[in-house]
Amino acid sequence: SPLIEIGDAGVTLALMDNPGAAIADDDIVRIVDRFGAVRSVQIRLVDRSALPVLAVQRMIRVIADDLVDRLVARHTIPREAAMRIAGETKERAVLGL
Repeated sequence: SPLIEIGDAGVTLALMDNPGAAIADDDIVRIVDRFGAVRSVQIRLVDRSALPVLAVQRMIRVIADDLVDRLVARHTIPREAAMRIAGETKERAVLGL
């Protein structure tokens, strides 16, 4: 969708909030790729009744990476250890799909 390709996160949120908007699976994946790190987009994606598996896989990676960054920044956790644990967790989560 051109709105997803060229619009900003606000445009994408408006599209996602429109109950009459049909959003194709490929567009959902593109939303994750472009705006998956935006908390309000994450919430709307997670709250959808269905998500394509590829979108779920990418969301797991984005959310895990964001949380690792926050944990490392706020606590005395070595980045390498946090990344290793997150990588193992992401792999298990994705394999479970």
